[in-house]
Amino acid sequence: MFFKNFSSINTLSAIFFLLFFNADSLNANLVEIKKINPTIKLDIRYATTNNFTGKIIYPSARCFLEEEVTKALDAVQKELNLMGYGLKIFDGYRPLSVQKIFWNIYPDEKYVANPAKGSKHNRGTAVDLTLIDIKSGKELKMPSGFDEFSSRAYRNYAKMKDQVAKRNCKLLEFVMKKHGFIGLTSEWWHFDYKNWKKYPIQDVSFAELKTQKPPVNKTIS
Repeated sequence: MFFKNFSSINTLSAIFFLLFFNADSLNANLVEIKKINPTIKLDIRYATTNNFTGKIIYPSARCFLEEEVTKALDAVQKELNLMGYGLKIFDGYRPLSVQKIFWNIYPDEKYVANPAKGSKHNRGTAVDLTLIDIKSGKELKMPSGFDEFSSRAYRNYAKMKDQVAKRNCKLLEFVMKKHGFIGLTSEWWHFDYKNWKKYPIQDVSFAELKTQKPPVNKTIS
């Protein structure tokens, strides 16, 4: 009887470990995108009042993502540069505490993830971005503005008549998908990295992330 119970305890302990201390989850490593590719432009909207909350949410205009994601974005940027385009990022990693603020303001899962489930932004595996022209630095025309909570923001919006905006939207999606990103249906600017399940939901502040050491940048073949 003792050995039978002991075996059961070991089994339960193993299950607990796999659920809460998954080995892949322990590999979480949030790094600053500018440390990987300084040519990627930033317009971190939640560090300004130019966002759907109308308030400054982030203490600084910085973008952190999981290291694997930053390397994929580096590859996207390099491919776009060959066409005369580049990336501009609106948002990356988002602490869970911020997700709760967003949900309290706009509790609609079509546009804001329920913090009870967590957002892929909270894992450092989602990024909001657009395309810019390298020479002028200006944003390319898109179907809607960033964080526009309407049907116009859908990447497959049936009534999208502006062919230039449609082409730009499709180009962004094509290159991002090529490097492992999946576009959110209701937001043309939002992309999730394919391996998002590997990483845990986090609530680490930007201030805490400032103390990190930059990773070694390796070229993606």
